[in-house]
Amino acid sequence: MELIKTGIAGLDDLLNGGIPRGNQVLISGGPGTGKTMLSLEFLVRNAINGRKGIFFNLEETGEKLKEEFLSAMPNLKEDFDKVIKKGTLILSGRETALRVRGGKGDNPYEIDNLIAQLSETIRNEGAELVVIDSLSVFSLLTDESSVYKRSMYLLTETLQKLNVTSLLTIELTERNVSALKFKSEFFIFDGLIVLYQMIENKKRISEIEIIKMRGNSHSFDVLPYQILPQGIKISVKNMGLY
Repeated sequence: MELIKTGIAGLDDLLNGGIPRGNQVLISGGPGTGKTMLSLEFLVRNAINGRKGIFFNLEETGEKLKEEFLSAMPNLKEDFDKVIKKGTLILSGRETALRVRGGKGDNPYEIDNLIAQLSETIRNEGAELVVIDSLSVFSLLTDESSVYKRSMYLLTETLQKLNVTSLLTIELTERNVSALKFKSEFFIFDGLIVLYQMIENKKRISEIEIIKMRGNSHSFDVLPYQILPQGIKISVKNMGLY
């Protein structure tokens, strides 16, 4: 089994070496937990080592995404600019999402069209790694839970056929462990990583937990993390491994 290292400080320790190649992994959490930052850092770290990745930013422009990423992690600017110029990191998807969201009515074909266009881009670019940020766009296209679930099955099937390793971000309304509730369709994905934000002594604490990762053992600890200028850092000292 080939493992794809995330390159994120501490995360590969939690993952017992990395993410199994071909897995589709949900990165879930509330607003401001760093889902987008973690996913984009994953692509940047791998692009430096020659693994081509596509970041589908379905909710904001590429320029805004770049601005936010480099504001949070300014020490990665040189690497970011290098992989963008080299073409091993591609920012895409905003225009596709806007076109599809411009459709009328509760039409499942709008979702099919979005997935088909994402698939075409992945295939044409020959990407190994994919990030879709975020799955909230799919839920905006329909009010029918059955249609949304079907779209998640179609999306995972499509990514499997393309043989890519992917991270897909999704919003959670709950901010802490005790209140956490998962939608049933979450479990069709191979992996589930949750980012929490809690308030302790009037301070905001960020923590990460790996709920599952098919094909590989992993830590079950809930551990604190920080978003630093050089990237995300998870405190793995003294963790109970696997």
